[in-house]
Amino acid sequence: MKYLVKIKDQEYNLHVTGFLETAENGNRQTIDLVPLDANRFSALIGTKSYVFEIYQQNGEKFLVYKNHTFPLVVEDERDRLVSHMKQVNRETQTFADIKAPMPGLVSKILVTEGGVVQKGQTILVLEAMKMENDVKAPIAGEVSRILVTEKQNVEKNSILMRIG
Repeated sequence: MKYLVKIKDQEYNLHVTGFLETAENGNRQTIDLVPLDANRFSALIGTKSYVFEIYQQNGEKFLVYKNHTFPLVVEDERDRLVSHMKQVNRETQTFADIKAPMPGLVSKILVTEGGVVQKGQTILVLEAMKMENDVKAPIAGEVSRILVTEKQNVEKNSILMRIG
């Protein structure tokens, strides 16, 4: 199995075949990795020895080495393919149906049909349980249809408008 490991802004390609191996700049090295406890590891790379810690916080991984903390990303081939496909999908998405995130009253429509919106721009205000909730554009584009009017009650997941 091949892995891409990113530490800070450095990338490493690892190949696991019962042991770890890296081939950076054509230089092939074996990595002997031994867990010391749940978060600490010892790695012997070539003739150099490293002891480091890996921890996770808020869904992100970090590597701690000599009291320095670095962001850490580890992806296998499947993870890389899925990430690439998601990125391509986000970049090529040409339309979006805007749905009501909850039942409520459309209190303000801030765009018009034919108007251009930016991704993240507030396009509508939905009032629910005496609170105003901003509905934002998930993509940039032209508002092609507005399917609701101000002061109209809507159900959760009803389509409010279309961008694209």
